[in-house]
Amino acid sequence: MMTRIDPNNTQAILIGASKFDFENKNFQNLPNVKTNLLELNRLLIEMVGIDKNKICLMLDKDNANEITSEIIDIIPNASDTMLVYYAGHGISRSQDFYLATKKTQPRKPQYTGAMPSKHLIDLVIQEAKAKNIIFIIDCCFSARAKESVDSKGKQVFFITAAPATQAAKDESPENANYTAFTRELLVILENGIENAGEFLTFQDITNHLNKQLTGKDLPEPQSGAHGSPDKLGICKNQAYHHDPADQDLQPIQSAKYTNQISEITEYVENFFLFAQQDKYQDALSNGRKLAEAICKIVLIYKKGKLNQEVSYESSCHASPVEIKIDGINYEFAINENRDKPNYQPLMLGRLIPEIQAFIPQDGVAAIRILQQQGNPATHSSGGHRQFTEADFLFCQSQVESLIHWLFRIFFNTQLPNAIQDALDNTLKQLKTFQPLASVIKTKATKALFENQLLFFTPAEEKMMQQMGERLAHQHQVLLLGAPATGKSMMAFEMATQLKEKGYQSYYCSLASADKRLKDDIDALWDRKVLFIIDDCHLDIDTATALCFKFHKIPHITAALLFISRNISKKLQHSVQFEWFNLFEELKAETFQTESHHLETKVSGIIAKYQAYYERQKSDSQYKVGDEAVIMGNIRKSLVTLSYYLDLWKEEPVLSDISEARVLETVYETYFRKLALNKQDIACLLQYACLYAFEVEFESLPDDEKTTEGLAKKGIISEARKHFYSFYHSDFADLLLRAYEAYEESRFQKKYKTFDNLTFDNFLLVQIKSYLLSFVADYGYPDNVHNILYHIAGSQKAFLLEKLVADDELKALIAAFYAEKKERITLLQFVGVLSKNTPIPFNEYFKNLFEQNEYFKEIFLRSKNSFGIYVSILITLRKNKVAYNAFLGNWEKQEPALIKHAGIQYIGISLRSLQLRISQDKAKQLYDGFDNAFFTPKIQEANLANIGKALNELNQVNPSKTAAIFAQVDNAFFIPKIQEANLANIGEAL
Repeated sequence: MMTRIDPNNTQAILIGASKFDFENKNFQNLPNVKTNLLELNRLLIEMVGIDKNKICLMLDKDNANEITSEIIDIIPNASDTMLVYYAGHGISRSQDFYLATKKTQPRKPQYTGAMPSKHLIDLVIQEAKAKNIIFIIDCCFSARAKESVDSKGKQVFFITAAPATQAAKDESPENANYTAFTRELLVILENGIENAGEFLTFQDITNHLNKQLTGKDLPEPQSGAHGSPDKLGICKNQAYHHDPADQDLQPIQSAKYTNQISEITEYVENFFLFAQQDKYQDALSNGRKLAEAICKIVLIYKKGKLNQEVSYESSCHASPVEIKIDGINYEFAINENRDKPNYQPLMLGRLIPEIQAFIPQDGVAAIRILQQQGNPATHSSGGHRQFTEADFLFCQSQVESLIHWLFRIFFNTQLPNAIQDALDNTLKQLKTFQPLASVIKTKATKALFENQLLFFTPAEEKMMQQMGERLAHQHQVLLLGAPATGKSMMAFEMATQLKEKGYQSYYCSLASADKRLKDDIDALWDRKVLFIIDDCHLDIDTATALCFKFHKIPHITAALLFISRNISKKLQHSVQFEWFNLFEELKAETFQTESHHLETKVSGIIAKYQAYYERQKSDSQYKVGDEAVIMGNIRKSLVTLSYYLDLWKEEPVLSDISEARVLETVYETYFRKLALNKQDIACLLQYACLYAFEVEFESLPDDEKTTEGLAKKGIISEARKHFYSFYHSDFADLLLRAYEAYEESRFQKKYKTFDNLTFDNFLLVQIKSYLLSFVADYGYPDNVHNILYHIAGSQKAFLLEKLVADDELKALIAAFYAEKKERITLLQFVGVLSKNTPIPFNEYFKNLFEQNEYFKEIFLRSKNSFGIYVSILITLRKNKVAYNAFLGNWEKQEPALIKHAGIQYIGISLRSLQLRISQDKAKQLYDGFDNAFFTPKIQEANLANIGKALNELNQVNPSKTAAIFAQVDNAFFIPKIQEANLANIGEAL
């Protein structure tokens, strides 16, 4: 009987040697080896099913020690199959056979880092815990590698590209990008073998390789086995054609079957989604439900029938019982008393004995594990257990193996897309992004999708189509618009459309302080994945860094959709990438949700709700009334519109619902009906004032229980560990307006100002109170930076100067930044203050420089120090007092700042100084350094940065720049050109 390798417990090591330091005509570089490795890596993932993270690619390692030191810890990780592939040069000596590495000299392989094949093979066999070990060797004389092998009782299989005395062909006649042997292997994996079985065995593959290669007069591949190669299944045969008459079991494509699969799909998705939210108890509970659902679907296909009732006697238990399967209602029951029949639901514990004959032993063991872990998790108390990530990971492998067995073996079909998505999402172990499915499943969004209440205007439909096309080709798109006008929903809808083209979608809001987005995208940039990066206006630096990094990748497959509110040009610049503007860079790929389309959109949404309400109450009529009045009431906010639509259930005419009525309802719903006490309201107001600026907040020090109570009541929710948020900033604003309207006399008395900025003063007082509440116990809250940064980017940026100039807050703000060690945070603080509050800026900057050693290092000795300095000068130049004060303190540091700067920063900064401050000052600073100073700066830069820097410096002083360029040897540029891509070469030249 054939046994398939288990891809979930398989490890692959792919070793390639394509470049050699001692290359000659008999020992040439092998560029095809790199292509071999990359394509084999892809097919092992897509066709064999091996996890991407369980494949180790090793290209052009210097010597054997580098290889063995890296793989020695990997080899024991596989419990089922270990696959080792090598492509490169094989060097045959009388006693030994060597696999070449980058530093290998062909005449002295034993002394120059070559890998003795016997050492590699013995190491793998000795250290491996896998049942099966496969070696694939593509090099000259490669059959020597399988000589005198001690398998130590394990199943060991070999396939080599050439006999022991013959060279291998380094170029396939059909495709010059691959070696001949590996190309045939790749064709088999991707296209299958005609007239072979449903699954390809190791023997099938070796026989077909032999036939194909010898038929083309190419070297005959050699195979060897310590085991049964005809019984080791490798992967599904893509050329196999199912004959329904030959199948014992075919899934019945009925509504019942669809419902069963939907149930299993939901359990799989929930298992992974809850784990990604750190809700491990809920995850394991769904794992148990999944195990029960799998048992039932197996039992009904083996013992019962869909749409019929079946009863049978079972002897699988301690005493004979009767099992009844109702295929009409999909119910399972057991009767243990034949004299007095009393049917009870057939639970998992009694299901397991019933299906043991139909599920492999390891599958039954997996079901028992999910039962044991899931039983206590299913109870509300959790069985008094604390469930952890380790518990989830233990169950994850069981879930994956069961799902693969159920569909690929039992049903003999592909995994449903939704289940494949769930598995893929989890296997990525994302740090920041969430699978889009988990975002859509939040209560507010889920209702819109389930009840088909989303509406898009024809202009939006066209825009989404164009965005999808741009994302597929340009890979980065920017979506701009006013707040609460449906940008995120457009992104969600577009993601569902791209799913049909094979894209998985992930979502992240930059409102969160966790900015490890780059790591997530790094892991998936070569896959068909859409990354939705929302709220970019809240963190321009992170958004710009992502755009800058990934626009340079030449063959990126993933797509990045940036979503931002419209912001002014002065707020579009990143402090980290002063020369790179996200909004300018993506100008040709920018789509704008136009405000004049909002009326059409609102009309469409109203029509959707009207039809929905009338379906629910067929005897009622819902009239819209004057749409102009409605538009005025909702203040261009779809969030506010939702409250009018909710009240419309009880009102005959939508336009008759006044703003006062909505505010009254909000006040009644959230302040009175929830029975908020004085302390609840005090906390809620402070939190709402913060989230009006989209600032996530931690609980006030003395009000943890109050905050938890607000969360339980559903007003706020935990956005991430220790931080809370409202579902939208417009909702927070609505709460504040409702409080202002229904506590008007108290509000006016307490917050009225001489300039009638009552509401702004209210915001200021509440935010200040929030900040000061942390002083006694903690010194400051952890969101100080977000408060200042978000206010600076809002339409109420004038409040920032009032906060930073407040005598009670100065010490708190200074203490917060004095202890910060995040470079971007510190630079953003400097940028925000210099742009918005030039007078207090110098005091804060001086304190920061004196109190924070890390900032001092950044400002004086980083490669961008001079760029930071020039940016501050440009920002302050409109305020002469602040400008002169800053220049007086720091002008003497200018030579030191340039000394530590990289050539690209020197170029762009001197040019900016010339254009924005003083042409003479820029030239004077440039001329102050002798030409030799710039040579090492140029040598350490890449070609693109050299070209840009010299171009900028040429504008400052052409003759000096020409002299600097002339002193650099032409030969220096050759390796720089070889490393660069074509676009950068052209730009630099």
